[in-house]
Amino acid sequence: MLAQITYVTKIKKADFNIYVGVENALDLKKQNPIIASDTPFNKYFDASMVLGPIYGRMMHVGLRYKII
Repeated sequence: MLAQITYVTKIKKADFNIYVGVENALDLKKQNPIIASDTPFNKYFDASMVLGPIYGRMMHVGLRYKII
């Protein structure tokens, strides 16, 4: 689950937005995201297949500036 809120400013000769957002809002993490990680020579092992979120909650704050 993710969300973002953007504030659009209206200042002459400058067009910029301020935003704040969150990813993985519920802070869910998989304990074993890689299938068969304990047996790397198994035919089911594939480190590129991560099934689920591995990072916790991430907050974002930023500034977008539009050059006219």
